[in-house]
Amino acid sequence: MSILLKTTAKQLPKNWRFIPLGDILTEVINRYEDLKKADELPVLSLTKNHGLILQSDRFNKRVATEDVSRYKVVNHGEIVYNPYVIWEGAVHSLKKYKQGLVSPVYVVWKCDDDQADKYIVDVLLRTPLVIEQYNLFSAGAVNRRRAIKKEDFLKIKIPLPPLSEQQDITQVLKTLQNSIEQQTRLISLTHELKSKLLLNLFTTGLCGEKQKKTEIGMMPVSWAVAKLATIVEDTKQINLRTDGNRSIKYIDVSSISREHLSVEQTTEYLLKYAPGRARKKVMTGDVIFATVRPTLLRVAHIGKELNEQVCSTAFCVLRAKHNISDKYIYYVVQREQYIKQLAAIESGASYPAVTDRQVKSQKVPVPGYEEQLMIANILDSCDIKVFHLARKKEKLEELFRALLHQLMTGQIRIK
Repeated sequence: MSILLKTTAKQLPKNWRFIPLGDILTEVINRYEDLKKADELPVLSLTKNHGLILQSDRFNKRVATEDVSRYKVVNHGEIVYNPYVIWEGAVHSLKKYKQGLVSPVYVVWKCDDDQADKYIVDVLLRTPLVIEQYNLFSAGAVNRRRAIKKEDFLKIKIPLPPLSEQQDITQVLKTLQNSIEQQTRLISLTHELKSKLLLNLFTTGLCGEKQKKTEIGMMPVSWAVAKLATIVEDTKQINLRTDGNRSIKYIDVSSISREHLSVEQTTEYLLKYAPGRARKKVMTGDVIFATVRPTLLRVAHIGKELNEQVCSTAFCVLRAKHNISDKYIYYVVQREQYIKQLAAIESGASYPAVTDRQVKSQKVPVPGYEEQLMIANILDSCDIKVFHLARKKEKLEELFRALLHQLMTGQIRIK
């Protein structure tokens, strides 16, 4: 028994139980009668971050790899897990959908309602205590493909207070979870708003001007169409002879957050020992655009904290000229139209990419400087909103995890 398991068992209040899942879970044998209406049921897939998600609106016999009779019907509140995947979140109860189909590889369990609250069991199955046991039973996994046996899964132990206390804990945790889900919805809505603004602002502008038709679409009559190369400066690579002994923060493609379009992390190196691709110096205000898989849109604006640092040659560095807003450059390359232009010319089957020259040769709309600033400020407000919502969500998730641990070990009791 692990230290975490022993510690938890000792901490529990006297009237609590520490029981194996086998005491409260029963495997659901396939519901063949329900499979008769399979073409009306959604097909659900298990993912790490989102639990059970919709894979298809309804079962399609023509595209399914297995016969429908091998699929499993799962009802709301039942627990599904994938024995071949070893990561946090491998177990989820069905919440959003009343009924659905899951792949034959999944195992479906029904919870004993007289002993355990389904919600409590669901959240416990994604705690460090359970994940540690899950991983111990799956020790020696190669490429995360060694299955945990059903009998081993049922040996995993969880703490359980009396049912009435479980239900009280559920109310507290659900209240917090609703707040987290609200933040998620607000983040999604703000992203949608930004997408619409990216389309409208670069098409209609802000001054109510008449429109003109151009080779890259409609835009205000006073705007110009120009290649990106004409509004950015040429940039140079670093000189290892003069800068080799300098300590740098290295920005790789993996450093970019695709959710926030910013540099989330860097790696410190002495420049002469940095990876061979660490060759491009960046300055405050630069925009870096990943040329590998450009349709994934990995772009970031360089802040003061990264001035004179180094990025990978997998980025095209865009440095705005004196009469061009750097933030305008940052947003103009996020437009769907611009990404489509690059998608049409990318090359390479395994790692489609474009060159720096191709990035800069694409045509973009160019309003006057003042209007550039106004457009950038509007879009900036969306990004700032998302940033604050995401931080609030992270804090709520931290609180949820801490509170879950304290409530389910009896450190905090609900009266």
